[in-house]
Amino acid sequence: MQPVTDAEIQYAENILFGRIGVFDRERTAFIKELQTCDLQAVPGSGKTTVLLAKLLILEKRLPFPDHRAVLVISHTNAAIDEIKERIGQYCPKLFSPPHFIGTIQAFVDKFLAIPYYVHVYKRKPARIDDEIFRERAAKFPFSILQGFNRPIQNNAIRYLRANGEGLSFRLSPGTTLDVLTRDYKGNVIVPRKPGNGVDWTPQEKQDIYNWIVAFRNRLLSDGYLSFDDAYLMAEKYLTRFPGIIPILQQRFALVFVDEMQDMNPHQYHLLETLFGAAAHCRFQRIGDNNQSIFDDGGASVWINRPLILTITGSHRLSPAIAAVVERLALVPIAVQGHGVNLDGSPINIKPRILRYQDTTADQVLTAFAGYIEQLEQSGHIPDGAPDGYHAVCWVAQPDPPKMRLPNYYPAYNKAGTTPAVSHANLEDYLTVFPDGRSMRTVNKNVLNGLLKVLRMEGVHDRAGRYYTKSSLLDYIKITQSTQYDTMRRTLFTICKSVMAGDTPGALAALRAYIPQLLQLFHKQVATSATFVNGTPPAASPASPLPVPAINIFTANNINIQVGTVHSVKGQTHTATLYLESCYQRTVQGSGNHESERLSSYLLGQPRPAQIHPYTQQSLRMAYVGFSRPTHLLCFAVHRDRFTARLAGLDPNVWDIVDV
Repeated sequence: MQPVTDAEIQYAENILFGRIGVFDRERTAFIKELQTCDLQAVPGSGKTTVLLAKLLILEKRLPFPDHRAVLVISHTNAAIDEIKERIGQYCPKLFSPPHFIGTIQAFVDKFLAIPYYVHVYKRKPARIDDEIFRERAAKFPFSILQGFNRPIQNNAIRYLRANGEGLSFRLSPGTTLDVLTRDYKGNVIVPRKPGNGVDWTPQEKQDIYNWIVAFRNRLLSDGYLSFDDAYLMAEKYLTRFPGIIPILQQRFALVFVDEMQDMNPHQYHLLETLFGAAAHCRFQRIGDNNQSIFDDGGASVWINRPLILTITGSHRLSPAIAAVVERLALVPIAVQGHGVNLDGSPINIKPRILRYQDTTADQVLTAFAGYIEQLEQSGHIPDGAPDGYHAVCWVAQPDPPKMRLPNYYPAYNKAGTTPAVSHANLEDYLTVFPDGRSMRTVNKNVLNGLLKVLRMEGVHDRAGRYYTKSSLLDYIKITQSTQYDTMRRTLFTICKSVMAGDTPGALAALRAYIPQLLQLFHKQVATSATFVNGTPPAASPASPLPVPAINIFTANNINIQVGTVHSVKGQTHTATLYLESCYQRTVQGSGNHESERLSSYLLGQPRPAQIHPYTQQSLRMAYVGFSRPTHLLCFAVHRDRFTARLAGLDPNVWDIVDV
């Protein structure tokens, strides 16, 4: 393939920024690299933007002389949506076959899971979707399976009910037969009788295990697959028909995987099996393996390629924050802070230690808010906090007397941050948002609520499958153009009401619209009546009630969003408070709080040759949390732990105040 020219890079810069000369040496080096490599990029470096530049350049070269394609994979739909929004209008060829731009799940479904399922069952699966799978799996008490008597089924039902309905149980590939595991490729399930009485006999346990396996296979044969089931199908496909591997390698000349560090181990190994050893397929992985926190397993599954490119300049982090973050990188990498104020002036705010005592932990957030107020009044933090204020902690589960998030913020409500996969009533779709409240996320939730109503009323498309958001909108747009306009206006009105705090009004409008939607399919509210209407309120409010603030601490008109480190990964904040927490046990005197495990790193002391897995986890967690803010980083540390471990911190680097 011809080398990338400076003129092509300028073309991409003009589209992305409206000017040229933006990309520095590191970013230009990656854009020009067309061989297999890894790109390790620090937080806030704009790594996705350099990928977009490369895609813009490749679009101009399509079709390739050999007619091969480009594959772009990311971890989330939000990331794919960003790619489409930013360059979709300039890349019509890339967003059309034979090229593919989508999530890892969409890629596995399309190219591996569905083809293998069709081969085995002679039809397409009804749906690959966790929410629908859970709805079907929850029907286990009513399932009668051949070959099992009533006592076996009763024991299985009892066991499943005692284990959260077994919704985390998965079928995973075994040596000869599939095995039942807790989570995909987790530990094999060994049924144990609930309670403190006499356990089941080995034969009873085997019968229960076999019943659950048979029930899970029934769901598969009925066409209801969880997302993990797609990977089971994919692995079976590759084992039984390994010839698909060179076929995919021949189709895709260039493979780009963004946010590689967020891939689960089975996703990582699947991608490596397909493209890792391909001599004629260029495989570029993009991300930051220091931010791999979702497996909580210490060492990252990501093993670097021989050719590693880096982007060390962060447009998010100020020099002061970048210097702290660099010390916490498990895999050493320079972190250059290029963050400045909007007017181009430097950000001169030192990171701050908030030293608390046993009796003042619940005052830490107040101290954080008070300092923010001072910085706003002095002009050191911009008005309106464009990226918000956040307080984050590794562990949210209370466990007295261990230091956890509720010790700092007793009102913390975990249910307010992690929504149920399938809500029990329609109102929850208007009040619980996994990715924060915005017009986009509210619209997504409303559509998910409507889809659940359609499923409950047995509405299918012409192929006998349940509708997805896109297929529903497409169907109504094509067949009922007038109703499509009505639907879009109604959704817009409902979303505006939610954003304005009028949840009761939005719920009333949504309930009023559902019969109109069902009428398009010659249905009415029947099976879904309880879900839609719920328990009627004792009295209607005279005026719309504001949506209650969930996990938002307010002091002196400063609003601070409180959550876990996991919940803010990928975000940018104006100010971030990292709250130390107690997790796991101490090993070789390392302690079990971040302030203890990471003290030598924060002090700039020489690194040990071997880093214990617990310390590795703490490094990754703190690296993610500390690298969120543009202006202010604070770290809450108990006074005793500070005195024992961090008294040597450089006062030229840190401000240290007592709470």
